[in-house]
Amino acid sequence: MSDNNSGEKKIFSGKEMRDRIETVLAFLNRNLRGREEAINLSLLSAVAAEDIILSGRSDNDKKLIQFSIQSAFKDYYSHDQFAPRSSEYGIDSLFRMENSSEADPYKAAENNEDWVLNVEVKPVSDDDDFFNFVNSPSFETIPNPDKEQKAALLTIKEVKEWQPVIDRVELSEEAKSVISEIRRKCFEFYVSDSRWKRIVHVLKTCAFLNGRSKVDLIDCLLIDYAIPNRFVEEILKRHAVESKLDGKQHAQYKANIFTRQKYYEILKASIDDKKLELEHKKKLY
Repeated sequence: MSDNNSGEKKIFSGKEMRDRIETVLAFLNRNLRGREEAINLSLLSAVAAEDIILSGRSDNDKKLIQFSIQSAFKDYYSHDQFAPRSSEYGIDSLFRMENSSEADPYKAAENNEDWVLNVEVKPVSDDDDFFNFVNSPSFETIPNPDKEQKAALLTIKEVKEWQPVIDRVELSEEAKSVISEIRRKCFEFYVSDSRWKRIVHVLKTCAFLNGRSKVDLIDCLLIDYAIPNRFVEEILKRHAVESKLDGKQHAQYKANIFTRQKYYEILKASIDDKKLELEHKKKLY
């Protein structure tokens, strides 16, 4: 991931970058276990400097996610201005909170150009994760990272220095194929070219933080958070199921920091669809 041709500061190697982000996320999720999906995607959005909608009934739960992302930056502890996008914008400007009972993700995706990802903050389902949360220290104070975690925290300066490198991340032919297929369907569900550019920027950031210089199919699973429509899920599901036949690629997909949960959801949905198909055939014969 390093590049010295343009005079940029040396970037961490692929493995170093991935290990560092894993350490940061472990810190962020320490007292918020069970909310990894929202935490991970929010950090991704912060590094990409792209907006994210957190939907859910509890404003406090959503604010905990937002607060957690602030604490991923060393600048926050030194009380410097937090502004990953520019000096005019802070972390708060990247988040929009919506009540899930009122939000219409389909309408938002079609009519709102201001956000890229939409993730629902749900109540913690696992009992162990729930009791870990209710027994954790108050979030009125700034969390205290240990020595390893503190060293891994990000800074505004370096995130800005990453942007030219992220811009040079390439799209694989498989990624282009998936995006093109979704775009053809989107002629009936409007997504502007400028919004697609922002979505692709998030995909590139995902690949970069996973230590890669090319967007693969697994990064494209993030499109399901950007365009919440059934046809997107079906296209991604088909490509993901076909690709899992390659054991090595399947292992890589499971390891993706930001999309592995979505990958398992898609595989489970595919298995359920197959069961329904078999049950239907039994009834016919």
